[in-house]
Amino acid sequence: MTGRTQRGFTARSVRTTVAEAHGAPFPDDLRRAVWFIEPTDAAVVLGSAQRLSTLELGEVARRGLGVVRRRSGGGAVVVEPDASSWFDVWLPAADALFEHDVSRSAHWLGEVVVEALDLLGVAAQRVRAGDVDRSSEGSRWAPLVCFASSSAGEVLVEGRKAVGVSQRRTRAGARFQVVILHRFDPGATASLCALDPTEQQRLAAHLSRSVTAVPVERAAVRDAVDRVLATR
Repeated sequence: MTGRTQRGFTARSVRTTVAEAHGAPFPDDLRRAVWFIEPTDAAVVLGSAQRLSTLELGEVARRGLGVVRRRSGGGAVVVEPDASSWFDVWLPAADALFEHDVSRSAHWLGEVVVEALDLLGVAAQRVRAGDVDRSSEGSRWAPLVCFASSSAGEVLVEGRKAVGVSQRRTRAGARFQVVILHRFDPGATASLCALDPTEQQRLAAHLSRSVTAVPVERAAVRDAVDRVLATR
């Protein structure tokens, strides 16, 4: 299509702190790119509108976690080195893959992740609009913890969320942030939330039912994502 970017994705490794990665501005000349983030520290990443008071700050400090705020919505995500694969995909607004309908804008990226996991022998499914988690439990906990519910474009393994996708959009384009879990502790995650012990147990039980991790090597994930993006 005339005037729409068709060139491939430029890949780069970014080894930096969680705060610096989330604080990266949109490039002046935005082009297709994928950044494979290698965090050098550990942090709880709050959604753009999430209140600091939702965290149990004593537990956050005890575990040596920083607190970072991202510029996209949703609940908290715990980022720790080697616990997940994290990559950001940059897409200019003139790109053929850019979808103006926000409810559909991450669909293509979910399919990329599904294909990449398939290359690694992991059967996964992209969440479709009709499959979005609208349960009372998912809706209740999602403002606190990102992985407590699923949205269109995210990815499930054996019916449980394994891949989270958030995005920030400007007139220049979109920045998608993808996290593929390789380790996940429901109880440890729930303990970071400012809830009474009974509610923490309920949250942990919900996360045990709704979240799973993908036991593959991070280097293998990068290679698989690279291969799939090359076809786009």
